[in-house]
Amino acid sequence: MSKHTRSSKTEPTAAEPATSQRPQWIAVAAYYRSEHRGFAEGHELEDWLEAEKEIDASLAREREEE
Repeated sequence: MSKHTRSSKTEPTAAEPATSQRPQWIAVAAYYRSEHRGFAEGHELEDWLEAEKEIDASLAREREEE
């Protein structure tokens, strides 16, 4: 009988799917923030940074619930 060891390089952990999708979730959240303002120019960085805060807070809450 062979033993299989778990390697973090070959098998994702529970947190990896969430963190691998983080940039896409931030982009979507930033888009909706911009849409809510009517796509007014000059707020791109603000939208992105606020979206990061929102997504990171959501991910932190999920980790706490595990």
